[in-house]
Amino acid sequence: MKPVAPDTPGLVFSNELQGVEIQDPEVIQRELSDSKPEYEAVVSRTINFNDRIAVNINPAGVDTPYYDYTWWEDINNLSNSLNVLFLMTDGSSDFIRVPRKQGSLEGLPATFRTGLSYEKVQNGFIVEFKKGVLKFYGDPLFFNKPSIALNTCPDLAGLY
Repeated sequence: MKPVAPDTPGLVFSNELQGVEIQDPEVIQRELSDSKPEYEAVVSRTINFNDRIAVNINPAGVDTPYYDYTWWEDINNLSNSLNVLFLMTDGSSDFIRVPRKQGSLEGLPATFRTGLSYEKVQNGFIVEFKKGVLKFYGDPLFFNKPSIALNTCPDLAGLY
């Protein structure tokens, strides 16, 4: 988790996420004529996730309790100016999927929010985790081929 800064371009990665749920696309329907089926268009798709990894050391290696809180707070504060990518793996290779508008290289707009959540597990023990919701305005998975293989990014070589 490297620091997020509004004036510093580059890639930042969250921890590995758990419970990633890609919901079905939300669609609108419009009746265009009595003799044809309704026109359907995807308007959004939501991805929910959990971050269950606590981080107490900053990127400089200094002990920083709750560093992950600071990192996610920065993400929330900058959510309107970030472009979101997601890394998916099939076990043999890793690809960065770039959510794009259909038929375009332009990025897909999204809203992003995270917050703390809690779960009761056995013996009354309560576990804290960060819960996130990422809503794309369009479908980030609409047959856009994965465009970047992780092993071809020089800045990321050997990191993941």
